[in-house]
Amino acid sequence: MPVQRAGFFLTMLIFTAPVFSQDWYLSNPSGMAVERAVSKTAALRAEWAVSVEQTEESRVPGILRPYYENGFSVELRVLYNRGNPVRRQWIFASGPRIRLNASFPVKENQAEGPLPFIELYSPDSSAGTQGGNAEYLLTELLEIQPSGGRYSTRYRYSGGLLAGTETRLDGTLLWNDEYRYTRNFRLRGIERRYAPALPAEHGDAAGEGADETPVPETVRLRFPPPGLSFISPDSPYDYGLKTGALRDAFKTNWTTVRYNVDEQGRISYEEHVDDAGNITASLANEWDGEKLLSVVWKADGVSGRVEFDYSPSGAPAGERDYRNDVLERRVTNDGDREIEELYRDGRPILRAVWENGRKITEERL
Repeated sequence: MPVQRAGFFLTMLIFTAPVFSQDWYLSNPSGMAVERAVSKTAALRAEWAVSVEQTEESRVPGILRPYYENGFSVELRVLYNRGNPVRRQWIFASGPRIRLNASFPVKENQAEGPLPFIELYSPDSSAGTQGGNAEYLLTELLEIQPSGGRYSTRYRYSGGLLAGTETRLDGTLLWNDEYRYTRNFRLRGIERRYAPALPAEHGDAAGEGADETPVPETVRLRFPPPGLSFISPDSPYDYGLKTGALRDAFKTNWTTVRYNVDEQGRISYEEHVDDAGNITASLANEWDGEKLLSVVWKADGVSGRVEFDYSPSGAPAGERDYRNDVLERRVTNDGDREIEELYRDGRPILRAVWENGRKITEERL
């Protein structure tokens, strides 16, 4: 009798244990699910593939378990390169709300690819929305460096707008950023306040090795008044900048960012210039009244263009994304729904329908 009971109990465990399916997609180096694969075997033969599955909390790595909350599902995505797993991504979500998004290389100390990171999201209480209706905003970003050091950036909001950030390395404060806005809620300026003394081993934050450039106590980036532009620190308009731009703390050299703005204070043209005077990136916005018609950008030898469509009433109707003049993505708005199509070599390969931010259907074309 005990044996029969044990067998019955085991059978019940088997039939009541959750069963999770695994979906396979052709992908790209960023891990995007581009096209559903015919089978797992076909996916693993491709250059890039990604598997997607809902899984149990018990499989979550120990470093992530403190952030898990009841009511959130666990999604695991594994990116493969020619059949070999290279990166795992964990997502805690409940409908459109994301609590955590984390990514780790499969091999520790992996030399190539993005560094491990953990993004934490929390309900936005600054906008006055409470309970389950509160929007989830990014509140902390953890980045793990090859040396083992951990950067932590915490985000603070006011009225739904980003008000400030605090960045630390292994618990030691590096700098604070404060964001300033106009009455029309346009970003007007950023002020970075460095800690009085940076740690001597702070090489990772300024490129390889020690940074010989003296770090100022405060660096400010302010957008010019409408109709003006600044291109050098010698401009009669003093923006408190050494080179006319907010320093990128992850580069040894300073970078100048030049802006042109229209009469409404909106950026119409932007370019990034290195110390040698070379333009490394540029962006141009085309406006028609209050409507943004297109964005054209260039960076790292690649050019892109985003075109926006509007209905007769002026509501957003869709957009088209091009890379090197080749259509890659098109979105059409239909009420609360968005129809998204991905293209390859000018031909549609995937169509997805989104409703209120959630994907409800997806089909391969």
